Amino acid sequence: MASPEHALQVALIRLLDRSCKCIWWAVPNGGLRDIRTAVRLKAEGVTRGVPDLCFVLDSGRFCGLELKAKKGRLSVEQLAFGTKLLSTGAGWNVAYSLDEAIDILNNWGAINVRR
Repeated sequence: MASPEHALQVALIRLLDRSCKCIWWAVPNGGLRDIRTAVRLKAEGVTRGVPDLCFVLDSGRFCGLELKAKKGRLSVEQLAFGTKLLSTGAGWNVAYSLDEAIDILNNWGAINVRR
């Protein structure tokens, strides 16, 4: 069975595929991996805390969106990465629902979706 965060991300990806006005990509940092794969990915630069979805807006500004289930909690690494992003002038937010994600992306100018 899919997790609530997975379902949220899939629903948002469907909307982005239809409506996004900028460059975006997903970062598959989560999930269980065997130790050899984890070591290899870390050596290649995979970093804990990177947001689930990354955006480069038309203005060139970078923004990261972390998706959480309704009762989900940010990890220490996610909060630290988000704080770093904000300190550089990048955007960073956390969405706990599809409606919150749509509001954030509308505010960033990544989409123009009316509900």
